[in-house]
Amino acid sequence: MTADSGPGTLAAQAAAPGTAGGNGTALVTGGAGGIGSAIARRLRADGFRVVITDVDRAAGERVRHDLQVEFIRCDCASEPDMRHAVRLSGPVQVLVNNVGIRGATGAIWQIPVDDFRRTIEVNTVSHIVMSQLVAPAMMQRRSGAIIMIASGAARTGAVGRSPYGISKIMSRTSLKRLVDPAEVAAAVSYLASDDAIGVTGVFLDISGGFE
Repeated sequence: MTADSGPGTLAAQAAAPGTAGGNGTALVTGGAGGIGSAIARRLRADGFRVVITDVDRAAGERVRHDLQVEFIRCDCASEPDMRHAVRLSGPVQVLVNNVGIRGATGAIWQIPVDDFRRTIEVNTVSHIVMSQLVAPAMMQRRSGAIIMIASGAARTGAVGRSPYGISKIMSRTSLKRLVDPAEVAAAVSYLASDDAIGVTGVFLDISGGFE
């Protein structure tokens, strides 16, 4: 499970201030995908101990080897899996809820209900569960950051998510290009740093001016 790499990716921070300047653990869900691995790379360079989770074991092991981070196989539709991942990670200084799946496409009356359920569990419920698992310790030590990653689809839809529509969506950005995962990672790096100690409960739009 990896984050949607399309334009309009948003990053938001809602957590206690202060992240100890990279002297802690950063947990990145969906860390084996394009955006997730870029975030992992950047946070590793910032000095964090980085732990990634992903349902794709082969991809996760590859990123673990390439970036010298830790990998925990985790299905973010499974609460026991998420609890296990947080337990293995130890105290989490920065949580990046990056995991997301595109889900089924087509007319709403044609998509199996189980597909809807899994998409909601992974894209929405998992972010809440993971945040609930790490927030109490952050509040207790008055330090930490929780960063959510979402697609531009969070604020504008595409009928049936047509492949044609997706291929043409670039024309709706002011910069006339797709956002590079490294640009999202740079925003996460800022939100995870002490430079963002006064930032909380905001949306940071990394979309190239997506309309």
